[in-house]
Amino acid sequence: MVASLAVGFALLVSNTARADELPPLPAAPTAQSANAPPPPAPAHAQAQAPAPPAASCTVDPCASTCVCAARCCGKCCDKPKVNLSVTGIRFAVTHVNAGPVNDTTIGVGFAGAAETYALDGTTHGSGYFMLGGGQGGFEGALASSVDVGYRVPVSEAHGPFGRIGIDGRLQGNDLLYFSMLELPRLSLGWQYLKGKTVLEGGARGGAILTGLYDPGEAGRRKLSGFEWGGFVSGQIDFLRADLSFMRIETPKTLNGTPVDVARGQICGVGGKLGVCLDGMFFRGDAEMRAEASAIRSTTSQYVGLTIGFTGF
Repeated sequence: MVASLAVGFALLVSNTARADELPPLPAAPTAQSANAPPPPAPAHAQAQAPAPPAASCTVDPCASTCVCAARCCGKCCDKPKVNLSVTGIRFAVTHVNAGPVNDTTIGVGFAGAAETYALDGTTHGSGYFMLGGGQGGFEGALASSVDVGYRVPVSEAHGPFGRIGIDGRLQGNDLLYFSMLELPRLSLGWQYLKGKTVLEGGARGGAILTGLYDPGEAGRRKLSGFEWGGFVSGQIDFLRADLSFMRIETPKTLNGTPVDVARGQICGVGGKLGVCLDGMFFRGDAEMRAEASAIRSTTSQYVGLTIGFTGF
């Protein structure tokens, strides 16, 4: 009897201990726990998140955050241009001093000029035209130059550069005529270019294949040889200026003396209105055919003022 009671007591104690070891049942969800955010995902799950789609050429290349693919990044707007142009009415004054010839004429016409720089310094282009007349008879001009090269990337905004190109122009009236074809033309210098600000200067030289310098109605000088000189130019938002000088060595024409040519221009713009003042200066010997082929030392000036519409 006593043994049976002992066995029963032992079984009761064993069942009670097992009941204490069982895990507690999950509590029923409440309204507060139902609205709580889910627990964060494990670290290994975050590491396996899908990668963003690769950049492609379908994105807008002019967007502020251009992410073109490597094979088509040339379409992105990372190489804008700095340009300025003025087109309108031009008033011009021509003066020639060639021995007994000392005369001045006034003319008026329709003219336009434009200049462009690539932001990376590789390309520079300019163009000019005029059509009109006055005291010197018919007056016209047509000029264009293109230079292509490379700028050493010292920084994003500045560095030394080298360009090679072509320069051709013809202009004048009955009192003064000048023409020139230069090919090739080499320019070496330093450039700072950022936004709408460009500053550059350097040396320039090239081969003059053909040209004429005719001061006065009877003056004549052929141009053929090499030229060398220098230039400085700049544009700061609404203001642009440039100055250049070249000496044309012509040992095989006339008496072999050089002809000097200096050019300068300054333009200011405000809104859609632009004003440009430009000038050219010539100095050199020329043959005066009206004086039994006499050779005279001459100087000539050509100054113009253009008022018109502008563009950037």
